[in-house]
Amino acid sequence: MNVWLPIILLAVFGIVLLAIAVIYQRREVRDIKNTVPPALSREDRREVMRAMAVVALEMCRADGQVREEELEQIRVYIESYDSSFGGRFAEDALDHALATTIDSSNLRRLARLVREHTTRSERMHLLEMTVAVAQADGELAPDERLYLQKVGKWLGFQDILDLDSLSIGD
Repeated sequence: MNVWLPIILLAVFGIVLLAIAVIYQRREVRDIKNTVPPALSREDRREVMRAMAVVALEMCRADGQVREEELEQIRVYIESYDSSFGGRFAEDALDHALATTIDSSNLRRLARLVREHTTRSERMHLLEMTVAVAQADGELAPDERLYLQKVGKWLGFQDILDLDSLSIGD
């Protein structure tokens, strides 16, 4: 029995190491899939950028006032996102968002479009930017909080419904 004990321990140790390697590799593949944006046609990129701009701009409108500081934050975000596409769509997206008035069902449709054509990290960045827009005036109105909760859910972040992980205070 004493002869087999080291062999058995070595085999168990090898199996545990193999299981850890498989888990790590799966996690790594999942993370890679999350960072690679879906392939989009030129027109699809334009529509996604427009949708992102509208989602962000509606945050400004949630408290009834659109401030220049809020618009500047959206502009910076859209331009940084657009730079990965060669800088072609930011101005169009902002103009489109400013000219668009939207109801809740259309906003949900646009958020779904963003969700389907962006990575989770890009959607999280959009949500964080939307939080920054909400906080640009130094306060978070109840309508802004409600908007953030809805948009967070529509973008696929059901785990953020309390918004604490996005550093929002009352």
